[in-house]
Amino acid sequence: MPNLDELCKQQYVPHFMRIYDNWNGYAHIAYDKSSDITGINSKYDLDMYNTILFVGMGGSATAGEIASTVLEGSRVRCRVLKGSNLIDNIDRNTLVIAASVSGNTYETIQVVKSCHKRGIDTITLSSGGKLESLSRSEGSLHVSIENLGAPRISLPCLVYPILNIVKAIEPRIGDQIKSSLKSLDELAASICSSISLKNNNAKQLASFLEKAMIPICYYSSSMGPIGIRFKNSLNENSKMHAICEDIEEACHNSIVPFSYQDADRYGVVLLRSRQDHGVLSARFDALKEFLMSKGIRTCELFGLGDTLLANIMTTVYLLDYTTVYLAFLKGHDPTLTPAIDRIKKAMESHY
Repeated sequence: MPNLDELCKQQYVPHFMRIYDNWNGYAHIAYDKSSDITGINSKYDLDMYNTILFVGMGGSATAGEIASTVLEGSRVRCRVLKGSNLIDNIDRNTLVIAASVSGNTYETIQVVKSCHKRGIDTITLSSGGKLESLSRSEGSLHVSIENLGAPRISLPCLVYPILNIVKAIEPRIGDQIKSSLKSLDELAASICSSISLKNNNAKQLASFLEKAMIPICYYSSSMGPIGIRFKNSLNENSKMHAICEDIEEACHNSIVPFSYQDADRYGVVLLRSRQDHGVLSARFDALKEFLMSKGIRTCELFGLGDTLLANIMTTVYLLDYTTVYLAFLKGHDPTLTPAIDRIKKAMESHY
């Protein structure tokens, strides 16, 4: 087996690793820069909105999904739209928050154009591109963010400005935001590339998953955005197919093959929140016992911190870095996505 600590010292992709080593720092910068978003209260009547529609693709959608999860139970209903068609059943009591790191995501731009035609208020976030130009030409609020070199690694640059926008509508999440930043600082000190495998949970999880033909992740509903993000990061960074499902649904179907397949082919991650209790917690315990009885390698993962947002952000940080370390173990450059690049190029003439 390759020595992961030595592989990190070789610095396959030093820029990528520097960013992940300082992901918490970028989160602080993004939060501080957007903590007082100029114009939001003068441009928008925030009391009139009963729905927030988050629009984005890939990691940009993840940012909206995280915000939606944190806002569950608040006075505003949250929805996430991935794709280019604006849903019909929204009205002027809906605020659309559309995000694209590059600012050139075709699907997101099409939705924003539709919003403008229908007179629906929008706020956009990007590092520039067509989305910024479109937003400013229509007089909508645009929030500039930092692009760290690839949309998927720029997640904290999106999440915290979006949370600051949402905080203007739901001030109660302010304490969760601060708690999450503190927890990210604590985690960064233990999973950065200079910390050895012996003491590094992200490196240990990567070593655990290296033996799996197809990694499998089961998550609680509150950790759903992170389960999906983990699958996407395994795809893009580690170049692996993966299965990630809600545990409640999985226990009605997808766990059946474990009784019939070779246990050695699996590596299962149980993605749990410290806010999970009662029946949900018991279900995780029962599934863990079943998997271990079949000799299937199983790992439980809890986020850090005492709030849901802290749990979410620390878990996504740990899992993201895990997929980078896993790429090293498999001899892959985590920055390359040739299949995505090929499809994007093929579609250029259609946009």
